[in-house]
Amino acid sequence: LKIVGILTDINKFTKTSKDGLLHKSFGIPEDYKIIGNVAAFTEFKDHKTWVNTVEELIKRGNVKAKYILVGKGELEDEIKEIVINKGLENEIIFAGFRRDIPEILPEFDVLLFTSNAEPAGGVILEAYACKVPVVAANAGGVPEVALHNQTALLAKAGDYIDFANNVEAIIGSDKLKNKLTENGYQFLLENFTKDIIAKKMFEELNEVLQKSNK
Repeated sequence: LKIVGILTDINKFTKTSKDGLLHKSFGIPEDYKIIGNVAAFTEFKDHKTWVNTVEELIKRGNVKAKYILVGKGELEDEIKEIVINKGLENEIIFAGFRRDIPEILPEFDVLLFTSNAEPAGGVILEAYACKVPVVAANAGGVPEVALHNQTALLAKAGDYIDFANNVEAIIGSDKLKNKLTENGYQFLLENFTKDIIAKKMFEELNEVLQKSNK
């Protein structure tokens, strides 16, 4: 068994600069960063660590930002209750299910992806396409699409301190941000586009056919 890979349609994700869409939609001051996530509210997406990371960042006070969660799911009400109990309801915005991901994802200054058992990490590839820097958990299939300190920063799954440190590192360094986004975009083009995956599939099928004819 050989996994060929996942793909991202880069023709759908052509927006790579901000136009203030989320700032305007949610009344966020222009000088605030946006740190967000796009994920269904399910157990393995680990929104609890995401919320804990936000709490840690706010406690430190080094990042001036609002935090946006895009998605819906069975654990949404539970996460909302945790946010209220932590007093973070004015800091974390629940944006619900959205069909305009190619328009809103480029508005993120960081994609904070805390999933602890992700099979593929398609939204990470979409972030590469939009040139958004990524902080993700070093778990599941994520290390296959996110190379630490090359295309993204990886944190220990469930470790909100590690996640917060990595978010601060990106927000605090344009050089690091530019390195990750440029490398991520190139990594996407070289490995995960429709043409690349189609070529890999053809090569694998051809290899199977050649073996079966021997």
